[in-house]
Amino acid sequence: MNKLKVLKCYLDLVPRPTTEEYTVLKESLILEGQKDPIVINSKGIILDGHTRYEILTDIGKKDSEILTRIYDIEDADEEELYVMSSNSNRRQLNAFQKIEMYYKKYVEFKRQADDNLKHSNAEKKYPLGGSILRYATFLGVGSRRCQDGIQLLEAGDKNALNRLRAGTTTINTEHSRLLDYPKQINHRKYKHSYPSIKKLIDFNDTDDNQALNIMIEKWRKWRDDV
Repeated sequence: MNKLKVLKCYLDLVPRPTTEEYTVLKESLILEGQKDPIVINSKGIILDGHTRYEILTDIGKKDSEILTRIYDIEDADEEELYVMSSNSNRRQLNAFQKIEMYYKKYVEFKRQADDNLKHSNAEKKYPLGGSILRYATFLGVGSRRCQDGIQLLEAGDKNALNRLRAGTTTINTEHSRLLDYPKQINHRKYKHSYPSIKKLIDFNDTDDNQALNIMIEKWRKWRDDV
């Protein structure tokens, strides 16, 4: 096998380990040796095992001494998806962490969709479909949740983002609190009428009790202020 190669674009798709995770993995490789092979394609490009490769070379292993397994995928997009899924699944990322980590991919899909609009069907260079739907499929996340997550990410509320990253709240809860409900209340204030609780529940279509409690509390405050 020729020298193993690390592509920056693939490395950027890999969740970086915490200092603690890196230390534990390094100690395991030193004491127990390499158990799982590093997955590469036929060109020697690493698809899965970037951190292990980094540690193994750091402790003096040559490429010829490193266990590898070849996994060839003809389609470039499918190969990229494999790199992302094989690494993120091991880290057990939640939906928002995935949406945030691979946001650059959404930007790329959006650029491709915009480019498609400028050409006729015969001239389109990229796969058809909305950027949100393509990104949601790429991540394995529902399209509505993906769209809400992107909106929260772009809204930039630091406290909400930290809660989402830590997994102490949900995309649905934060979207209802920050985006859905205030927009709806402002709209109805101008009409000089407040919504019923039932309409709020129907509008948001949620079974998230925390989100619902937030909505009801805001509705009561709004009703008392009008």
